[in-house]
Amino acid sequence: MRRAVVPPRSGIALLALVAAASALLAGCSGAGADAGLPGFGGPHPTAPGSAATPPPATPATTPPVTTPTSPETDAAPEPSVTAPSDGPVTADCGGTAVTITVDTHLTGDCPSVLVEGTGLAVDGPAVANLEVSGTGVTVSFPTVGPLVINGGDNTVNAQAIDTVAIAGDRNRVQSATSVTSAAIAGNGNAITAPGGIGPVTDNGAGNTYPTAG
Repeated sequence: MRRAVVPPRSGIALLALVAAASALLAGCSGAGADAGLPGFGGPHPTAPGSAATPPPATPATTPPVTTPTSPETDAAPEPSVTAPSDGPVTADCGGTAVTITVDTHLTGDCPSVLVEGTGLAVDGPAVANLEVSGTGVTVSFPTVGPLVINGGDNTVNAQAIDTVAIAGDRNRVQSATSVTSAAIAGNGNAITAPGGIGPVTDNGAGNTYPTAG
């Protein structure tokens, strides 16, 4: 009679443990492939810090800014001094030399006056030195120191005049008293001096003046 061989219980338990381990490994292999676990055929995860660098972004192009230009404007003309329509300008010499180019009434201390222009009328206080340069100018002062006239058809009126120098034609010098001396270079000039005139140098023609006394 044959006796059945029965493995010991410890051997049976060992076999069961081995079978269970094999089944577990087989299941993990399939799950790992599906889940992408490392070492099981799935895609490898990217290690921290080694992410792929995206391509540099193309900077946006800023359209050029066009500044609107304003239309050119003509420069404002510089102001000019003109005589008002209702009368002459009043100006204070202030003890300095002045140049007159418009109809003017002078005041104050006038050490030196230059009148330039055409058809002007100028008057004022006593003038230490007077020069008239122009045409058709009329000036009137109480007393005039040295007088110089350059131009034509000018008239100078004064109570008394020191020396007179004329370079031009048809000028009139009228002193209510006297003239110290005169030098004339021109034609048709006239000097009036009831109180007399000193030495006269006449280098022109048709000039009239009192006889030197």
